[in-house]
Amino acid sequence: MKDLLNNVISAGATDGEIFYKNSTRRNIEFDNNKLKGASLTQSTGVGLRMIKDGKLSFSTSTDLSKFDVLVKNCDEITPFSSPAEFEFINKSSNEDISIPENNIMELTDEQLIEDGNKIVSEITKEFPDVKVGVEFDINSSYVEICNTKGLSNNYKKDSINFSVGGSFIKDNNFINCYDGQLLLNSNYDVDAITASVSDKIKLSRNIVTLNSGSRPVIFTPNFLYSSLIPLILGVNGKSVELGMSPLSKKLGEQIFDERFTIVDDATRHGAFNTHPFDDEGTPSQRTEIIKNGHLQSFLHSLKTAKKLNMEPTGNGYKLGSFFPRPDLSAEPSPYVTNLHVEPGKVSFDDMVADLKDGVIIDSVIGFFMGNLFNGEITGSIDTGYHVKNGKIVGKIAGQSINFNIYDIFKNNLLDISSTTKNTPFFFFHGYNPAPYAMFKDINIE
Repeated sequence: MKDLLNNVISAGATDGEIFYKNSTRRNIEFDNNKLKGASLTQSTGVGLRMIKDGKLSFSTSTDLSKFDVLVKNCDEITPFSSPAEFEFINKSSNEDISIPENNIMELTDEQLIEDGNKIVSEITKEFPDVKVGVEFDINSSYVEICNTKGLSNNYKKDSINFSVGGSFIKDNNFINCYDGQLLLNSNYDVDAITASVSDKIKLSRNIVTLNSGSRPVIFTPNFLYSSLIPLILGVNGKSVELGMSPLSKKLGEQIFDERFTIVDDATRHGAFNTHPFDDEGTPSQRTEIIKNGHLQSFLHSLKTAKKLNMEPTGNGYKLGSFFPRPDLSAEPSPYVTNLHVEPGKVSFDDMVADLKDGVIIDSVIGFFMGNLFNGEITGSIDTGYHVKNGKIVGKIAGQSINFNIYDIFKNNLLDISSTTKNTPFFFFHGYNPAPYAMFKDINIE
């Protein structure tokens, strides 16, 4: 592929970058207790970024054999393109980072269907009124990047997204209980995920309504990660560059309780989003975002790092503008890789045992309606449980919550658990151990 760069130079460009991705996806899905279908899709994409006459142009295609068309497209739009505000990377990727080979692609449809039927059978045997959904999403991707600075790198990754959900109607409330696993190996655990969803269904059978007021609240790993979305927006180099981040001038300041240390680490061995380089070829690294409550770093692409006179952090990804799904046509923008919150010293069971009248929250719907950039989380509690005298007594229905993370994460933290659970960040981006966190005086309406 490096030879194609000669076409870029021949067109009069001073620099060029080729990003190539080939993907295969197999999907097995069950819905309403029955096999819905199986599918196989393949996709290929190539993107060219070209710097000519001091301007940066960009074009994409699904056919690498028509690379000359990409060069022509870039050349034609150059006069109308924005100035090139950065240079392409010329550093080698981190060779110490390896993605383990696995046998995920050897999993057969027959095996996956058999496991799906087993899950449906076991859950519906215990809960006949529950409608079960199961999905196996198997992906194989090959990524290669090269540029005229001499960079040439590639990696291959095979993965599986395995999820199970059970839904039912209780007291005119639609209840959905869910769990999932994101893996870089074929060792998905049918028994564990079946037990997890079954336990959630049991806990959701008793619907309770709380009196309004402030209570101690435990955030599950899932809701803790959801609550950190405003932080990730705030440390995004693009938000900082545009003046949208409330953290723009707070590097070095304490913004959270000193027990919070939060890291983005694309070098984490065996983690789901570990890879040697980002979508611009910048070597992956470990970046401390929060250390002992103090803001340490922003996350940068090449462009945002150059604009803010900082170093790129290897966080430039071609993702959708809001939902972080791969999008070859998108401009590389900063985003988190493997988010990691350092655990504490108390177990989750001890946290619950200490609660006299408290709440466990796992998910909230509608919180995107709040002012996320300012740290506001607001919405209706989708999955939450009332704890009375150290025991979970029922599922919460019809309650809402509102708080600001820059307030409660600094002033209301009671403890962070030593207990962790592998948890995906927003829209299954990463899958890493995350703790529970308990806060005081959270208002439940």
